Amino acid sequence: NHMEKFERPQLEVASCRDEALSLLSSKNKVMSNPSTLLRKCLDPPPADNVADALEYLVSIDVCRQVIVSRKRRIVLTEHGKLISALPFTVEEAEAITYGARRGMLHEALVLVAIKTLTPKPVVNAFGSGDSNHLNLSRYFPQVDIKDPQSQAVAHFAAYLFWYVNWGNIRRTAMMEHFENCSDGSNIFSSQFFGDDSDGNSYDFNVGSWTLEMDKVHSDWCRDHFINPSSVKQISQYVAIAMNTLYYPELSPEWLKCQDLEPVWNSDKRFDVDMYDIFSSIYGMNGREMPYTLVGLQQKALSRRKIQDRRYACIHFLNGSCSFGDDCRNAHSFDAARPPCRFQDRCTNSSCLYSHSNDSDRNAAEPIVAPICGKFNGGPLMWYRQHASSLLLLDQGCGFQQSLETLRISLAMSLKLPATTLHTNVYLQRYSRMIDRVAVNFPRASSNATAEDNERFLRGFFMSVAAYFRSNVLNDDFEVGIALRGKEFSRWNALSSAQNAGFCLHWSEEFDCAIFPRYRPHQSDDDEMHIEDAQFYVFRLKRNVHKKQSKMIRLRDEARFGVELEMSTSAFLSPQMIANELKASGIRIKVPKTWDEGKQSSSRWKIVTDSSLACNLSVPNCNVFELVSPILRSEAGISSIKHILQHFPSVRLNKSMGFHVHIDVEKYSVGDLVKIFQQFLKYEDAIDSMMPRSRRTGSDESNSYFMSNLEMAKQALGRSKEGIMVSLSKCRSLRDLAHIVNPTGQRYYKLNMQNLIHKRQTTLEFRQHSSTADFDKVSAWVRFCIRLCENSVSLEQSPLFNKDTSVDTQFDELFRNVIRDNVLYDFYRKRRQVLAVDDEGDACCIDCANGRGRCSK
Repeated sequence: NHMEKFERPQLEVASCRDEALSLLSSKNKVMSNPSTLLRKCLDPPPADNVADALEYLVSIDVCRQVIVSRKRRIVLTEHGKLISALPFTVEEAEAITYGARRGMLHEALVLVAIKTLTPKPVVNAFGSGDSNHLNLSRYFPQVDIKDPQSQAVAHFAAYLFWYVNWGNIRRTAMMEHFENCSDGSNIFSSQFFGDDSDGNSYDFNVGSWTLEMDKVHSDWCRDHFINPSSVKQISQYVAIAMNTLYYPELSPEWLKCQDLEPVWNSDKRFDVDMYDIFSSIYGMNGREMPYTLVGLQQKALSRRKIQDRRYACIHFLNGSCSFGDDCRNAHSFDAARPPCRFQDRCTNSSCLYSHSNDSDRNAAEPIVAPICGKFNGGPLMWYRQHASSLLLLDQGCGFQQSLETLRISLAMSLKLPATTLHTNVYLQRYSRMIDRVAVNFPRASSNATAEDNERFLRGFFMSVAAYFRSNVLNDDFEVGIALRGKEFSRWNALSSAQNAGFCLHWSEEFDCAIFPRYRPHQSDDDEMHIEDAQFYVFRLKRNVHKKQSKMIRLRDEARFGVELEMSTSAFLSPQMIANELKASGIRIKVPKTWDEGKQSSSRWKIVTDSSLACNLSVPNCNVFELVSPILRSEAGISSIKHILQHFPSVRLNKSMGFHVHIDVEKYSVGDLVKIFQQFLKYEDAIDSMMPRSRRTGSDESNSYFMSNLEMAKQALGRSKEGIMVSLSKCRSLRDLAHIVNPTGQRYYKLNMQNLIHKRQTTLEFRQHSSTADFDKVSAWVRFCIRLCENSVSLEQSPLFNKDTSVDTQFDELFRNVIRDNVLYDFYRKRRQVLAVDDEGDACCIDCANGRGRCSK
């Protein structure tokens, strides 16, 4: 009742469009007359709305008016058949075609699916706008929380992150399960599939989502702030839509203008950085892609809003329109003119209608150039070029003899089950010479169902992928497969190939007539009827099982500072060091006074520190603190690396520390509470990453970096659980400091006195021992930043039981909070060294045990 007058009909018309299109799609003549049928409904829509809906469908070329037996009827166009077959509303399907005609089918499909489905990919923290903004900005840092289209881009990025990373995890698990189940012993239990190893299934059920897989998937999504049901639904919508588009009778012209696979499923393996997803996937175009996606949404949406008014009002142009603002056509001299029914036969020299085909461009016509998704010369040339390294799975239909007639000699042709290539001992001997496998019109059996054939195809692709993996000297592998008409879509061939690590490279019509005397048979006596056959070539992704190789990139807005306590010999003064560094292009100074040393600067500083002690072997030394300016993101990490590379030799001891300041200006008190809750929960695990002198209870700890948890227990007289409850009740910085920094001093592992005294908007991590090793510095800075950034989006989880080992706590810390596999591996190895070397000075575990030596 609060809607404007013009809004109510628009909602009704939108519904009428979908209902009318469904009726027009019916093969029943009675059902295919929307106007007549809808009038007979118990609660019929207004006749004007039905008329408007039909007019809209005609205007977008979904249907057209024809004269049949002197009666005017509305029938579907080819474009309309496609729109009705897609699993979306008319407007959503039109948005997809709008993007597809511009070469962005895959992006448009995902964006429309995101708009359609609820919940969205990124977890929504109910009632917390700041947390929602932080979650969205993890995937799209420039997200505008007030702009739905900008939010859609963040959700789109989250889907890409899930598709690439979870896809690699699931694909690896599927392959391992398939190989283990097909080695002859069907008794195998895995994290993803449990004991589900049906030996009667061609693919050992690797395509099923088991309860075990769902649990692992949910845990992974939770760690990355993603809704597991949302991303699964989006992928299902996309798969259904793509299968629909590949039906021979529906395949639109603009499908030739798309890459056969989306960029995020190309034949190259991505190392996707959560904070720079678009650059990781789209390369040099990554920076512009978010804005391209926003523009795509804006144009598609604005196009739908003005679709009913896309033509100029002829009466307005004549100055005689009496409808005013209620007119359904546009009152604009710039709007497109409606087409003249006489077109080029019109004899009226002052006709106001359009006589150009451009104003009524067919909606199925692409507006970008087609992309060549074919192989020059087709299937025959593919066989000819790759014959020397091609394995043909011959099904006894004379195809090999046909190729020999064409003077094409294959490397190998065998008649064996298509799902057992990787277990065939004979084939293993020739794995290094085979990089192409081909099969024509495969099927599980002559009377197999579509489900049987789908599993058969999945098992075939899995087996070929496993066979190719044994060839470590090559990374260019292809599979060619000929299928009839609807088999590609009905058997989910694209999905089966993707699950095995393949991507569609090209496809083209397969004409059996060009292969002499080739007559495919369904069984020994039953010749196969071939119609609309296509030949598909899939390429195996390169390095598909490659693991994360580098630590996750810091967000662009990350700001921090470092302080490294050091000493040098007596003859090497701080000023001499500064002069040497200046010669290397480093901006650095030596403050003359203590007060000047405490002031913020845009340069590095070498500040004297009398609290530090010299080594016993060098009693007369220069002790100082290397202090950075405010550093930002990866550029800041590079700045640290640059200065440490040019820094002269230094001496370190237990009295010296490495302090990291993390800018927390954007965080609320509630966010800071969450950071301290996670820090206190995992304090024992963090201790295990440090030398013994930097752990709770050491002399150094009691003097310079006291345990926040132990001091809170003393101050409040409560248990760890009680401390957590008290933290959750904090409403101000003073409340928080009273618990975690109760003495009001800065000598805590995690110090917040800068916030209390308003000197800086930073939290200070004081626990780490001093070091001149860049790898250690970089790892600890990243750890501190990720601890802060990820903690603010986490709710407090249950504390560990007293019996929980530190190893388990360490694993949980990185799995639930830090979430960086390379950083996890770094500190896992670091803990191994510290287990046998109290101060962790050895460069590796073998060095610490005396069985090796450093290479540097």
